[in-house]
Amino acid sequence: MAKIRVMLTCNLLDLGGTEKAIQIFAKYLDKSRFEVFACGRWRGGVRVAELEKMGIPVILQPPDITKLVRDLKIDIYHISRAGDYEPGSLPEKA
Repeated sequence: MAKIRVMLTCNLLDLGGTEKAIQIFAKYLDKSRFEVFACGRWRGGVRVAELEKMGIPVILQPPDITKLVRDLKIDIYHISRAGDYEPGSLPEKA
């Protein structure tokens, strides 16, 4: 059975609690069932090295999130952020 491809996304991959949650999700998702990617929409930060140490591919500042999601064949696009909807944070419908 093919693995479910999950992209964990937030604005930054720095020190905040949101970023820590992404790191924890990435660490503990069952790797036999899920292929995990992390994405920092605006920039990276200290979590990038931690995620990469775990073997998680990290994408920073993607110019086109819709294209990225399609190209990587992402099944689940999980956004972690505070506040209202931000244009460009959701991919367009396929």
